Amino acid sequence: MTTKKLKMSKNSLLKKRSSIKNFKNYSRIKNQLRNLLFKKRFLVRLNHNPKSFTLKSGLVASKPFQTQDDLIIERLKKFYILCNANFEGNKESGWSDIFLQLQGEIHSAFIDGDNEKINDILRNPGNYNLFYGFENLCRDLIKNKRLEDILEPEMVMDSLLSLCEAVGVSTMSNPESLKISKAISAESAIQLLENEFGFKLCFPNPFEGEYGIETTKGIISYRAIQAVYQAWKISRIIKDIPNPSILEIGGGLGRTAYYCKYFGIYDYTIVDIPISSIAQGNFLGRVLPKNDLILCGESSDAEDVKIKLIDPKAFFSSAKKYDLIVNVDSITELDINIAKQYLRKIEEVGDFFLSINHEFNSFTVNSIWKETPGLNKLYRNPYWLRRGYVEELFEKMDKTI
Repeated sequence: MTTKKLKMSKNSLLKKRSSIKNFKNYSRIKNQLRNLLFKKRFLVRLNHNPKSFTLKSGLVASKPFQTQDDLIIERLKKFYILCNANFEGNKESGWSDIFLQLQGEIHSAFIDGDNEKINDILRNPGNYNLFYGFENLCRDLIKNKRLEDILEPEMVMDSLLSLCEAVGVSTMSNPESLKISKAISAESAIQLLENEFGFKLCFPNPFEGEYGIETTKGIISYRAIQAVYQAWKISRIIKDIPNPSILEIGGGLGRTAYYCKYFGIYDYTIVDIPISSIAQGNFLGRVLPKNDLILCGESSDAEDVKIKLIDPKAFFSSAKKYDLIVNVDSITELDINIAKQYLRKIEEVGDFFLSINHEFNSFTVNSIWKETPGLNKLYRNPYWLRRGYVEELFEKMDKTI
């Protein structure tokens, strides 16, 4: 390589490092100012007065070295290489900056086959940004806490109470009342839900540093309660369908798929981008029996009773039909053309489509649905557990019963 090319390469690297540093500094300063100025406004997001809460915050302690995780780690290495080879990029989505600025080292570790670092990433995700964008257990949010990270226990308790109200096991709180009544405890709320659902709930914590409410069922984080609601909602929509097949577009950490098994829903597929898919495989591979998870590129017996992780290429190239397709808090974060592509595919292969998304970005599910003539909207309601989010259910017009 010539001296000129070396100099250009060095300058390019320095610019990239400067860009990443500026991004991180900006995020830190923005979070500090936001925390200082908007705490009272932030609490308006809650459905209940936090002064009524009875809770105990908890943090998952250090986990022992897991020698039994070698198999899932080896599977995830192969899975990432396959997904990355098939992936066409984030294009103009909100995930583009997250990947470039925060997750590049994770991508490089898998591509370069850096086994020591891969092991550390998967065993200690809180030291990296593997979960950035859908969980709070990630390095940059631990270092530069936002109000939602600081107030995670309050948000968990608020969501747990809202879940009880949605299911109908507790009465609605009334903001018109001048009296602040003490809310039920987390343990009481869980007991009410278990009695209604007919099974015992569990909140597995496979990773050190997860933060939330301490209970006898495990430490409950904000996304875990959202997942229980979503699994319950899915169970209500497909209650009259024998052996239902579900597909989730953008599965977060895979928590909804996990809780669907509690509700007797076993044929569950998640389609997602490579980094997020690795996060899902890492969580589900540690909390499920070892044969209950199938990664893209693998084959297994009885696939219709297992959770399957696939990449977008596999989804768009397949003609497999689904009784219900679900998307929560992600489709409006995509490039609009990719979002429309997903809606057209949903129209083709899904009988029902459940969307839970905000409407803050440049387009909404409602707006792109209007360009999808094959889907009929059954309802549009505020989402029970998170203010500013809309829950919408669509049905394929020509679906066969």
